[in-house]
This record gives sequence, C-alpha cells and structure tokens, in this order.
Amino acid sequence: MKKKVLSLLLTLCLAMTFVPMATFAEGTSVDNWDGTADTSWYTDHKTDTEYHFTTAEQLAGLAQLVNDKTASVSFEGKTIYLDNDLDLSGCQWTPIGNGSNFGRYFAGTFDGQYHKITNLHLGHIQRGGNASAKDRVMATRMGYEAVQVLAEGKTNCIICAKGEQIINVDIDEGLAMKKTLNPEEMEVMTVMSGR
Repeated sequence: MKKKVLSLLLTLCLAMTFVPMATFAEGTSVDNWDGTADTSWYTDHKTDTEYHFTTAEQLAGLAQLVNDKTASVSFEGKTIYLDNDLDLSGCQWTPIGNGSNFGRYFAGTFDGQYHKITNLHLGHIQRGGNASAKDRVMATRMGYEAVQVLAEGKTNCIICAKGEQIINVDIDEGLAMKKTLNPEEMEVMTVMSGR
C-alpha cells in the first residue's frame, strides 16, 4: 500500500513539473497581441499624467499616437506604467518613435514595473527599409571576410567597408577612426528636416 501511495505521489509531482510556473504566480497574466492598436485610454484622458497599460493593444496605440504624421503626441511630462506582461505574438512591431521625422519621438517616462514584453519582431521598418541588392551583396562580402578572419585565428578585429573594399582592422584602430560629416550633406539634411 505504501508503494502505491508513494508512486502516486511521485507521479503527481512529475505531472506538476509540466505545469508552467506562471500558473502559480499571484496576479500575473500575459496579454497576447492581436495586431490591433487601442488609443481609447488616451483619447478621453489627454490631460492625465499617468496611464496604466494592461494590453499589448494599448502599447500599439502608444506607437500609433507617437508616430502619427499629422498630430504626433510626445507624452512629455507623462508616465506610462506597464501593469501586465505582454506577448507581441511575433507580429512585426513598429517602434515607438519611428525616426522618419525628427518631430515624432517619445519624451515621456515608461515604467515597465519588472514586467516582460516577449516575442517582439523588429522587421525591415526598424532597420531602415528593405535591403537593396547592394546591401545584400555588401552583407555577404562582409560575412565572407569575417569567416576568413576567424579561419586565420585573428581576434579583436572589426569588418568594415573602405570605399568598395571590405577590410578588417584592429578594433582599437577602428574605434580611433573619425568620420567627418560632409558640410553640404549636413546643410541638405538641416533644410529637409525643417530644423
């Protein structure tokens, strides 16, 4: 009888190891993103100084409000609190403040309160657009050079482009290099950005 009770108890303990620990966490849940954006938390509460997010849709709504090309909201002086873990479900995420216009950025405070945001997928939007054929060839050439450097047993090197040539240089030498900006290009960027 003792063996049966003991084996039943061990079986129960083994079964419990397959239950996710989040099941036992008090007050912890994960919200899965459905790909939509919710801005209702802001539209009727624009003068509030604190916002509490419990859904991934609210976080996507924040990105939508900050990135809006016609009426971007910076949230300066406002605090966003994350009250729940969020799962972005591997959907492509548009960053909050997408950098396509200097006027669109998040200037508030984001307090994650030790919650996690998982399954974030930054696609070509984050990297600056679709890779061109030239970008792909450059990446392939740089990857090839990196493999060659490793095969030679070199360490503390960086792979870089110098004109059309792919080279490797000592990391300290690379960090010491200075790249100056072309004054004409700076003037064009200043005029085009409206600053």
